[in-house]
Amino acid sequence: LCSSCHLPLQSGSLTVKGVSFHPHCFVCSVCGNPIMGKFITKEDGKHICEEDFKQSKERCDHCGLPMLDRVLTAVNKKFHPACFRCCQCDQGLDGVQFLVEEGAVYCAECYCRFKALQCHRCGQGIVTVAGSG
Repeated sequence: LCSSCHLPLQSGSLTVKGVSFHPHCFVCSVCGNPIMGKFITKEDGKHICEEDFKQSKERCDHCGLPMLDRVLTAVNKKFHPACFRCCQCDQGLDGVQFLVEEGAVYCAECYCRFKALQCHRCGQGIVTVAGSG
């Protein structure tokens, strides 16, 4: 018997973790549509389709897409590592030193060039390194 509708099973039925279903009875617990492809079994034993699983994930503060793998947290926001970039030159900042000014994130080079005070003698940006004094 189908675990969902309790009617006899026919050919083409499917079994998930020892529980059998008609294909049209194996549905996503979120959207209610039959699950035709990949799915996730939640801790409570309910199944959700891949699309609803993606939609349940946190979203990147830059691109707005769900974050399915690694999450980079910086400046009290969450990003895909590839989306955390310098606002000036667009260099990726994953694992790279960065500086923040008025909420904008800069690579060290752009910060020194465009935001830091400039030394009148050498023309280089003046940046205090944490821990130096």
